[in-house]
Amino acid sequence: MYRFKNIITKISFIILVYLIFDIVFFSLLPNDIKTKIYNNRAHRIKSFYYHHDFRPNASFVDQWGYNKTIINTNNLGFKDSEIRDVTFKKKNILFIGDSFTEGVGLKFEDSYVGLISEKIKKNNEDIEILNAAVQSYSPAIYLSKIYHLLERESIPITDIIIMVSGGDFHDDYFRYIDVDKNYIVIHEDPTNKYLIKLINFYKSQTLLYQFISRVTPIKKIPILIKSTFFNDQQNLDKIEKNKISNEEILNMNFLKNKDFQYFYDDKIFNEWGETAILKSINFLKRTIEITSKKKHKSNNFIR
Repeated sequence: MYRFKNIITKISFIILVYLIFDIVFFSLLPNDIKTKIYNNRAHRIKSFYYHHDFRPNASFVDQWGYNKTIINTNNLGFKDSEIRDVTFKKKNILFIGDSFTEGVGLKFEDSYVGLISEKIKKNNEDIEILNAAVQSYSPAIYLSKIYHLLERESIPITDIIIMVSGGDFHDDYFRYIDVDKNYIVIHEDPTNKYLIKLINFYKSQTLLYQFISRVTPIKKIPILIKSTFFNDQQNLDKIEKNKISNEEILNMNFLKNKDFQYFYDDKIFNEWGETAILKSINFLKRTIEITSKKKHKSNNFIR
């Protein structure tokens, strides 16, 4: 028993020494090298209040399919054209949504929020456009994050635009259980505030994490996406020409994740689709309530 404890102690000491060396070494690397080394998951961090977020003041290479793009976030943790401290203006318009609004795989300038920002700022310097969207967000998180930004962070938002996507209802039903009275999203992932901080630190400050994350199964996702959509290209063409039935649509590979199946399948709609939609609508109503108290202009759009 003593020998076993001695071995465990030595192994723990070696790991600790390595981690300290790793953290110190990684901190000394120039930022441009870090940007190339970082795995994009290092900056998609956990949030105690609303499940997940972007790391503030980050720059990393994001990959969607075979496209690689350098993504920047500002001091608020919002996707932006560059790392910067946001200067609030007379009018501050906040966009929030899921991957579509985030603009996954696109530079901020090429996303629809970036294009709107460019057109508006060109004619009015007293307006700031902010993009609080992150992949896999849904109305539960919109409610929690908007409350957090307005009440805990006291960010002077004047207008809020919520872009709701079809997959949001699936996330609200299966992934996010509820939003409690303190506007914290309830879910099954780790919820300890200190553990979350530790995980986020490890993800962003160690070379070891960048290596491990690149050899895990998530690396295969771009290949899966490419093969799935390429194989179904003929079927996608049929959909556009309205020459395919709902049953045929349900047999396509790209719908097997069930996020959008309630659109086409009455059985799935009755099983959970209708309930999920009503649940999301309730979150949106609660969001309207908190923004109305602050006298913010809030608009919901469904894509």
